[in-house]
Amino acid sequence: MIIVADSGSTKTDWRIAQEGNVISTSTKGLNPYFMSPKEMIDELSQSKELQAIVVSDNLIEAIYFYGAGLSTNDKILEMQNTLKSFFKKAKKVEVASDMLGAARAVLGKNRGVACILGTGSNSCLYNGEKITQNIPALGYVLGDEGSGTDLGKRFLQAYFYNELPQVVKENFKRYIKLSDDEIIEHIYKKTLPNRFLASVSPFIKQNIMVRQVKEIVDAAFSAFIQKHILPYHSEEKNIGFCGSVAYFFKDELNENLKKYDLRMGTVTNQPVNQLVEYHRNNANL
Repeated sequence: MIIVADSGSTKTDWRIAQEGNVISTSTKGLNPYFMSPKEMIDELSQSKELQAIVVSDNLIEAIYFYGAGLSTNDKILEMQNTLKSFFKKAKKVEVASDMLGAARAVLGKNRGVACILGTGSNSCLYNGEKITQNIPALGYVLGDEGSGTDLGKRFLQAYFYNELPQVVKENFKRYIKLSDDEIIEHIYKKTLPNRFLASVSPFIKQNIMVRQVKEIVDAAFSAFIQKHILPYHSEEKNIGFCGSVAYFFKDELNENLKKYDLRMGTVTNQPVNQLVEYHRNNANL
């Protein structure tokens, strides 16, 4: 049995693979910057599927965990120790950044540029084995261009600045079910404002045919391409994408890539599925 997990800012997708059978489950996003080891273990304990493995006699050959907030050795070690304390019978626990997971999922053993466009955003240059360049991911305050958070922020700016058609504003009020003051409170006073901002992206997709909304999306994707793809100066034409925004806005993203003479490669909403196959085919990793 191997267990593979891909953890973003919002949720963690888990796959439990054994003898050709794969069990899927999910938990909240596990990020050592925002959660203590105890909080993460408490969250893991809420999953019936994961708890069943802990109390069973099944041997766990390896756990491969890819997640946000795992860019430094101390955070990687913290997550590794947390997983070991929960999965006590695991023979091996490997922890790496969500960026490496994305690269392995969409590029496999091939060279290219891997991108994450979900609640947050990130990218890297990958040589088929490891990340060779990685533009800093600055989070939703200073960065996250093209992400769900960025789309939500740009849309709400247009909403409050009265730059949207009245019918869109009225439809949005019915969608969000909050007053203007409550929207501001969610952003500045409540926890996880990035997730709140990203929750606006489905409404944006529903209204993509409105010119002002389409312009918001184009501006966000153009910023991502300029900040997170072009600076690599790479001759690699293989560009893969992970994440819900890349997946559900695939047409708009591809349209903007073409403006820069770039070609879209693999796009997946759930890289954990490709990562299961990656580790099955590369059991020594």
